[in-house]
Amino acid sequence: MWRVQNTAAAIDAAKGARRKRLTDAQIKALVQEAAALLAVDETTFVADAALALARQTIDQWERTLLTAEDRAIFLAALAAPAEPSDALLDAVSLRGKAT
Repeated sequence: MWRVQNTAAAIDAAKGARRKRLTDAQIKALVQEAAALLAVDETTFVADAALALARQTIDQWERTLLTAEDRAIFLAALAAPAEPSDALLDAVSLRGKAT
């Protein structure tokens, strides 16, 4: 599944190391420049980016993608469902008794 890159955490983890990472000041400068290019304030830019990422994340988690083979198997199962097993019939009868 898709994962969010936590740039701020990566920055904190690398502060003591000699690796090249974005600093808090560089992140702020990038946000300011991008916001200026879109003619919006920083808060609006960050909120819009967070909203877009939130929508994208939810969309990806709510959708199940099937391969062509999986799709064919799924549709075949819908078209010709198997007979219920004894275990399933027992479970259904227990469910009816529990209500």
